[in-house]
Amino acid sequence: MTFDGAVSCVRLLPKGFDDDLADDNVFMDELCSLKDGVAQSEPLHLFISAFIMFSAKNIVESCEVMKPLLSKSDTELATLVYSFLRHVLDLPVGPQPEKGLNRKRTTCNRTILFLKHSNLYDRVVAAKVLMSTSSNSRTGSSILNEMIERVAVAIALWQYESVREDRAEVVERIAKRLDNICSVPFTYDSTIYSTLSVLHNFPTACVETMRDFSRRAVDKEAKQQFVDLCAQVLLTFVNAVETQRRNTSLKRPGDVQWTTGAISDAFSLACKVLLKEMHARDVSQVHRLHLKDYVVRLAKFHLSECNEPINGHEVIVALYDLGECDVAVSLAEQFKDFKVLIKVCLELDDAERRARLDEYKRRYFADEFDMYLCKYLKQKKLNDMLLEEKGDRADRYLLSCEDIRWRRELQNNQYEQASRSLLSLADREISNAYRQRNLYAFSKLAALCSENVSQDVIEESNRKLVLLKHQSLIPESLIKTVYPDNPKRPLTIAEMVELNMLDVDIIEGHKRALYLLARLLRDGNNAELQSLLNNVWMSVVKHTDWNQVKNILDLGETPFGGVLKKMIEEDDSADDLLLVLPACDNLLKACRTALSGNEMAPKWIRGAVERASSVMNANLRMKKEEQLRSSKAILAISQTSAVFESRPPHMPTPKAAVTTS
Repeated sequence: MTFDGAVSCVRLLPKGFDDDLADDNVFMDELCSLKDGVAQSEPLHLFISAFIMFSAKNIVESCEVMKPLLSKSDTELATLVYSFLRHVLDLPVGPQPEKGLNRKRTTCNRTILFLKHSNLYDRVVAAKVLMSTSSNSRTGSSILNEMIERVAVAIALWQYESVREDRAEVVERIAKRLDNICSVPFTYDSTIYSTLSVLHNFPTACVETMRDFSRRAVDKEAKQQFVDLCAQVLLTFVNAVETQRRNTSLKRPGDVQWTTGAISDAFSLACKVLLKEMHARDVSQVHRLHLKDYVVRLAKFHLSECNEPINGHEVIVALYDLGECDVAVSLAEQFKDFKVLIKVCLELDDAERRARLDEYKRRYFADEFDMYLCKYLKQKKLNDMLLEEKGDRADRYLLSCEDIRWRRELQNNQYEQASRSLLSLADREISNAYRQRNLYAFSKLAALCSENVSQDVIEESNRKLVLLKHQSLIPESLIKTVYPDNPKRPLTIAEMVELNMLDVDIIEGHKRALYLLARLLRDGNNAELQSLLNNVWMSVVKHTDWNQVKNILDLGETPFGGVLKKMIEEDDSADDLLLVLPACDNLLKACRTALSGNEMAPKWIRGAVERASSVMNANLRMKKEEQLRSSKAILAISQTSAVFESRPPHMPTPKAAVTTS
């Protein structure tokens, strides 16, 4: 610099060295005492010795002492540095805390300079150390930051409390609570400023102190003042950490910080205490504004320390519920709390909601806001809103939503895919027959709408709709009697047949069972259907008291005769019902025991079945002949009178009669 025409040279000492020699001597004495307390065989003893020589500017000797430690692994070196600095941070500060804290800060800064000079800095900052207080490993960079930040926080707290007596009183109360948390014998200055290794518990102690005082306080003004002071103490802590982080070059991306976890959680608790105060009825508007500012400031620090994605954070939601909508939305946008953002959007009108959601989808595209939105809407069963979402990612997500995938496919005119999705969904529906019936019906309709009609889908849907139609014919009271837990579930063929045979109206129940089997046999025969058919006729025979049947006329009044009558009277399904007439030989053989009391019963049964078959075939022939005659009929139209033929093209207007006198 130029001064009065002369040049003056200014020598700047490296960060970590102090030009106050008197204070430096005290610093050196403390280091020597620390070294004497460590066994000479320990690596820490060598490290402290080398550091003392470096601090005394004996660089060559320092390097010689460090040589045995250079062969250690990076993790061992980082652990060694951590152990050394932890001892330094817990050195007594003496009667003048400010000077003692400055010496600790000097030691931290000088340690970094020492590591760089020893060519160990890069190895230490990159090493990962598993800390006993954390499940995650920490980098050496994070550990060095922690030590420097602990000292910075302690200095800030000392400066805060030194200004006013009420502040000192609050800090003293917090220190007493800290003593209970850490089980450290209470000595005010030593607990906070001499034992910085417990400083991570300070925010928790502060919150507990604030909460206890708020609970017990009687005087409203004193309570508000105490809450304000506690909030200011926490802000002092936060400001010290953030200021140090802005001015450091040590921070590495992805580092786990010491403030993550217990400290961050304490600030969240502090926000909840302050929010409770905001919610009080007797709080003034001015004090409420102060509390809101505290909450926002502390919440920002807490949220910035969260390693997990933020999802409907309690503090943000509480602010929103208290009417601080703009503040809550601002925090949610800054820290990507998508759940809160979506919740706010859903309360807007349709146009504004759509615009806001689209804006968030663009802003947070890399964070996949659109996928979070889809999952949220699906979870809340807001399917109509979900189907409004557009884009490839939304389409891919909806493909995984089997219950509404078909609706997206219909939106995209993918009818064949929709029909198969609906068919698959219907097959998995096991709780509600009415819903299953609708799904099969929609599946069939979608298949019919596709360019290439999926015949297999239509056939399967028709088959299942037949079953569901027959289930709907069974009295609900009967189903509830047999299946009280879930009377609406879809039933199998065997269950429906068995259920019909249990109906107290024997004729009607067995008729329904036969109608079901007749409709199914139309599409093809198989062993299962034949077995069920035999069971139905055996049940009909066994429900008849054959000892009371004296002649062929009596047979008509039995359940067996009643079922045959119902079949004969049916016109629409005669061709199908012919398929379910009993095979007399097999039936009589299976029911030999039931018929043993009436020798004529087999003959009457065989005759009744043959006559029923004959009548049904005759009715069927007559029906076909009638249909044939109808198809050949010529509609004759009689000649229309000329009077009623088409209107003449022109009719003269009649002249009015003229009367002359």
